[in-house]
Amino acid sequence: PAILAMRVAVTVGAGETVTRRFAFGVVPSGADVVAAVAAVRAAQPDARAAASAWRERLVWAAFPGQPSAGALQRELAWSSYAVQALATYDAYYQTRLIGQGGSYKWIHGMDGAIGDYALFAEALLPIDPALAADTLALSLATQRAPGLADAGRYPYATTGHGDFTDVLRYDRRSDAYFLMPSMIARYVALTRDTGFLDRDVPYWPRAMNQTATVVDHLKLTQQFADATLGFGAHGLVAMGTNDYADGVLQTATEPATPTGASSTFNAWLLVGGFPLASQIVASRDPALAARYSALRADQLSRLEQFAWAGDHYHRGFVDSGNPLGAANLYLEPQVLPIIAGAVDA
Repeated sequence: PAILAMRVAVTVGAGETVTRRFAFGVVPSGADVVAAVAAVRAAQPDARAAASAWRERLVWAAFPGQPSAGALQRELAWSSYAVQALATYDAYYQTRLIGQGGSYKWIHGMDGAIGDYALFAEALLPIDPALAADTLALSLATQRAPGLADAGRYPYATTGHGDFTDVLRYDRRSDAYFLMPSMIARYVALTRDTGFLDRDVPYWPRAMNQTATVVDHLKLTQQFADATLGFGAHGLVAMGTNDYADGVLQTATEPATPTGASSTFNAWLLVGGFPLASQIVASRDPALAARYSALRADQLSRLEQFAWAGDHYHRGFVDSGNPLGAANLYLEPQVLPIIAGAVDA
């Protein structure tokens, strides 16, 4: 339930200025909205102090000699404000997060998919590393608890208080299994917060009272990727029901199943992120570190053998081993090898 009622009469005389400021917020279901508004009024928020506090948290840059430098700086400051202002507190997982916001949250009712959270956390690293860490921890907390039939699985996306959705058919979205280790490694490497690896994070559902360290969550993540997600055509990591793109299997013109089709998108995420992940977890779990290194070498070899078409990389392969969407040029499988440092000039 929501209310938004507003009528503000303003009279401005010649040469005068009038300022009106508005506060927007939410009240938990069943709480007293009038009392909450009264509390905000009584607090008399200091807008100038708020502006000063925000100024220290925005992104600033210099562009000497560029004619549109002012406009670019304005957009950088605004965008860096907007992404941080989207932060919410999830009462079920008991931590903060940055979700997608926009239509995903307010129309679809979803904060985002787990792979999305990992990417949002990476964007936050230079401006709010603590919020990035919380977002990564919440992502791990959506993982199915040991003992459940799908232990180690991540949901497609979170919806509401401890709930999730697989959008009917996307119960095995696969990008999170390669993005989470990579982004956690980047967080630790950039912040030097090695203690994050030992952070105690719950499994889903919280009612089972099962928790584990970040490294143990990553270990279960890899176990699910190896044993359940598996490897598809040409031995490349499987597509699952989808990778970062929804509905990609439905575009195939010949049989393409979650375990038979493979994803070069996933393989490149692995190649780009697992070397650092191996270094980061080595002191806590040498076996997991070794698995990351072995997978990276294996997948890079297979990508060069099967995915390179002579002038571009394929998007993936259907069950038969034929390229997926061979008539199309897909952007990500060309950019990810460059980011991974796996191709020459």
